[in-house]
Amino acid sequence: VVDTGMPLTYRDIKNCTFEFSDVTRELSRSPKYTFETKYGTVWYRSLFYAIRNREYIVHICSDITERRTTYERLSKEALFFQETKEGVVITDENGNIQSVNASFCEITGYTMNESIGENCRFLSSGVHSEDFYRNMWESLSHFGFWQGEIWNKRKNGEVYPQRLSITRSCDPDSGEINFLGLFSDISAIKETDKKLQFYANHDPLTGLYNRTQFEEILGFTISSAARRNTKFALISLDIDHFKEVNDTYGHHIGDKLLKIVASKFHALLREDDIIARIGGDEFNIILDGIDDEADAIVISQRLLESVKQPIVIDGNTCFITLSIGIAFYPIHGDNAIELIKNADSAMYEVKKNNRDSFIVYHQEFTQELMKKVSLLYDLKNTLENDGLTIHFQPFYDASSETICGAEVLVRWFHPQKGFISPEEFIPIAEQHGMIMQLGRKIVRDAFEKLPGILAHTDTDFKLAINISAREFFDEDFPGDLLKMMDAYSVRAENIELEITETYAMQNHEEAIIKLTKLKAHNISLAIDDFGTGYSSLSYLKMFPIDKLKIDKSFIRNFTEDTSDRLIVSSIINIARIFNLKVQAEGVETLEHANLLKEMSCDIFQGYYYSRPMDFEALIELLSARRMQTPLT
Repeated sequence: VVDTGMPLTYRDIKNCTFEFSDVTRELSRSPKYTFETKYGTVWYRSLFYAIRNREYIVHICSDITERRTTYERLSKEALFFQETKEGVVITDENGNIQSVNASFCEITGYTMNESIGENCRFLSSGVHSEDFYRNMWESLSHFGFWQGEIWNKRKNGEVYPQRLSITRSCDPDSGEINFLGLFSDISAIKETDKKLQFYANHDPLTGLYNRTQFEEILGFTISSAARRNTKFALISLDIDHFKEVNDTYGHHIGDKLLKIVASKFHALLREDDIIARIGGDEFNIILDGIDDEADAIVISQRLLESVKQPIVIDGNTCFITLSIGIAFYPIHGDNAIELIKNADSAMYEVKKNNRDSFIVYHQEFTQELMKKVSLLYDLKNTLENDGLTIHFQPFYDASSETICGAEVLVRWFHPQKGFISPEEFIPIAEQHGMIMQLGRKIVRDAFEKLPGILAHTDTDFKLAINISAREFFDEDFPGDLLKMMDAYSVRAENIELEITETYAMQNHEEAIIKLTKLKAHNISLAIDDFGTGYSSLSYLKMFPIDKLKIDKSFIRNFTEDTSDRLIVSSIINIARIFNLKVQAEGVETLEHANLLKEMSCDIFQGYYYSRPMDFEALIELLSARRMQTPLT
């Protein structure tokens, strides 16, 4: 208190005390001030009083640090309560709702007015048992806390999962008990977990069981069958020509084909049957409760029929068949490993025998499979050590019977196993990704030998080289071929490339582009095995080709078989329409040659004229000028 009339000493101030009743009147007040000091927050104002007929200034200040801190804390708590993304609900000890936040309303669909005053039971979904809630309240009573997953119900009736934690609190002064619940909607998490669980056990492309889950189910099926003393069938299934679909149309078409085929399989099977995609184009099927081989055979026949018709995908026509192997528990194996191995052996036996069929397992199939595995490793070593050689089978002009070219054929002479047919090892090379390496080797070896061959012939000699689907549709193939031709000084007029009818027709658009690029460099082009695939005249006329090669399967018996003779005659007539040369493979008798001459076939190739031979034998043949001497 300061006397405005005179300065006061500390002693004056210390002894200056007033009673409120001493105040004569209040003259005025200053504004309130709040400011920070190094000791805390201070509230301050000045008041002017008339006391005992004298004027005084009364300075009032107060330390409000604690009060301000409490206010700020409560403000932050209130802000958190409203802004947190978790739902918050406060209830009394009976579960009656006293307060909720905005997230509570957003998650449950109830407004604050609809929620406050209601008991929490109105959110119950009815999913949980009484024991569930009893355990929850026992935990709150003993520990003051409960946390877990709970299914509750929204206002629209939707049942959804929550992650909920409840804390029990008791006011020390009043003894009032409250419960604070914090929860979040975990529907998205549950859905993600569900998808992860699904993809852990299923193939993401087809939705069928994957290999891991299938093997687990197979184990359960074996255990169950052993207890019940029953049988069941295991089918191992592979899609024939699927690799050609991928090579010609691309993997996106192959994926769509797999989904379509899987859907067809699923529609044919019984509800209790199990089907899985094991990998690539391989499927396994468990036919539980099958006691008779005939039942498994009937289902296998239905599976074969399901893909008989061409499958059109994005304008591309796919032709596929199936190879099916069947094994029975416990006859062909009493454990999963043995049963799968034997079903696979039967399936591979089908693939070896023209495919598009089924076989029930026999012991000999396992031996054949082991032979193929051994052959695979031998082939890898042989390719790495350049152990394959090339032979040549000459072909002859039909009118003059002189050699006009030779087909390049790969040969494998195994140091222990002897001669191994290309029909054995080329499919293995295709299946295990070695065909590109093998194809490049054949081309290089042929180009190396060509100058020596041309030195012994005066004719327009052509070296015919088979090109696999994987090579032909490789984007680098035309460029790589031209580079090798330059490296070995090979002229285009001495080269003839052969591609099979099947993959040329299946992927006709890309085939036309590839063939046109090669034709632009004057390379001769031939369609091999014509008549065995799905011929189309509309596509054939667009191919820039020079020759059709009639497959030997039509020549073998065509002197006796009217149908084969008609097919050969038709192919020759088709070639004439499109101004193409015709070459017949498999000419093995004089009768074959004479009949083909009557049909005006242009070129002959077969054992009657020449068997495949090595380079030295070909040079000897050319040197003797047999190509200029008509054969009798």
